[in-house]
Amino acid sequence: MPPKLTEGELYIMGDRDFRTGEPGPYVKIGIVRNEKESSARQSQHQTGNPREIVILATAKSPMVESLETHLHHHFAERWVHGEWFDMDEAFVHNEVMPLVASLIAEQEADRAMFEAQESLKSKVSSGNSRAPTPQEQALHAAYCDAKRLADRLEAEQTVLKQHILDAMAGAGGVQGIVTVQVKTNAGTFDKAGLLAAHPTETAPYMVTKPAKTEVKGSLTPKNTPTLKSEDEALHAA
Repeated sequence: MPPKLTEGELYIMGDRDFRTGEPGPYVKIGIVRNEKESSARQSQHQTGNPREIVILATAKSPMVESLETHLHHHFAERWVHGEWFDMDEAFVHNEVMPLVASLIAEQEADRAMFEAQESLKSKVSSGNSRAPTPQEQALHAAYCDAKRLADRLEAEQTVLKQHILDAMAGAGGVQGIVTVQVKTNAGTFDKAGLLAAHPTETAPYMVTKPAKTEVKGSLTPKNTPTLKSEDEALHAA
């Protein structure tokens, strides 16, 4: 899935004692989208806070949500709570920001490709198929090679994840490797049951929307290999 093309600013904030200037042990890795400024978020966190909130670093990104997610996963071992991580200012400047610069450079290099991909989502098809060009056949062959590799890696990852779960042996996680989180599923609303039980009462609230004509969905090339045909043993595993 391509990243969202949401521009914004990444910020890393810390705090320090108002009287002594002693910095705290944690920093917050967050974002503001589009034209918003990190200083506004700083003011929000400062309200009612007995410690001074300081911005340690910022960086503009063309895909800021993807950048934030990458950093949160990359430094997961230092995660404390929410968007707060166990880091000091030196670690931010020596370890985090060089990675941020590298990731933003990759985003800028790939930006045109993702923008073109996004514009194709709503492009209307003529409905007519034509014979492929040699260049398109080469692209299809390259796609098939990439799909073979992606399917294999995804399957191997699935098997390895299960091995990790088996190795946990009922523990609440393995430090630095996996954390178990227990979630409670919220109830669901039975729309069909309500309509069947109270058709007269619900009829005034039913709205008919006109069908959309543009082409939507995901691109699915034809005649592509399957994992089962390429590696039956891995598919079975």
